[in-house]
Amino acid sequence: MKLKVYYSVQNGGDGSAYIELMESRDLAELDQGHIRDDEGFAEECIGWITLESDAPIKLLDEVSTVDSLIKEIEDDYEEGSEYYPKDRMAALKALKAKQEK
Repeated sequence: MKLKVYYSVQNGGDGSAYIELMESRDLAELDQGHIRDDEGFAEECIGWITLESDAPIKLLDEVSTVDSLIKEIEDDYEEGSEYYPKDRMAALKALKAKQEK
């Protein structure tokens, strides 16, 4: 069994960086597109690791999904407010629609 896990590098806000695991390359690329716009990253910072095992692979860390990122925006922002990330939300909803096809 093989498992490919994508990640998107995030700005820690204090000069540090960390990775956020993503369910797909499309989601990592979408996330990076908005980070470059908002955080000033000069280049896309995504990647992946591929795991292989003869036994089932169980990933214990949280993996961000389109649904979890939509929920995060809904929980953290008031729609229509000055800081509401409407472009990111629209992109996430478009990716969700694409995945459902």
